[in-house]
Amino acid sequence: MAQTPEPTTVGSGVTAAGEASSAAAETDPVPSESLGKRSKGQLVLGVSAGIVIIALVAVITVLLVDRKQASDLAAERERYVDIARATAINISTLRSDSAKEDLDKLFEGTTGPLRADLDARLEDFANVVSQLNVSTTGEVVEAGLESEDGNCKTSLVAVKANQKNADEAPVDKSFRLRVVICDEGGKLLASNVEFVP
Repeated sequence: MAQTPEPTTVGSGVTAAGEASSAAAETDPVPSESLGKRSKGQLVLGVSAGIVIIALVAVITVLLVDRKQASDLAAERERYVDIARATAINISTLRSDSAKEDLDKLFEGTTGPLRADLDARLEDFANVVSQLNVSTTGEVVEAGLESEDGNCKTSLVAVKANQKNADEAPVDKSFRLRVVICDEGGKLLASNVEFVP
């Protein structure tokens, strides 16, 4: 079996191995300046990385909030267009046997000048439709938002209506309506309707 040599004692009880490691430590000193430079460089790098990460998080947050707001705005606009479509259907769908009910349905979805105009003529108009035995069935072909003004939004609605008179063949008619929908206390109502040439 091989034996490991005993460390030799040099001078006052210090072993040769201990002296060798001390000598090596003294001959290869790492300057404290380069340690300081390294730790300053690492600190700058860490701070820079932190700033970049914070900036990225801020940009992503802004983009997500902006996207959410754009999505909410698009959904709100679509609600206005949907009410304009429903108003156009209610205007273009009247039956002689249910004229009063059809016009009441239209009336309930109105406000402002349109409501005042309908209120003044509702009964007379229902009587005329019933007496002439006229029926129309409307369908929306296309609709889109035209403009916005405060709590009101204007839509253009293209309608195709099939009109039947008592003694005539059915006739298809196409027309466009400009429908103004306003938010009245959280309820979307039609405030004006006009035919567009």
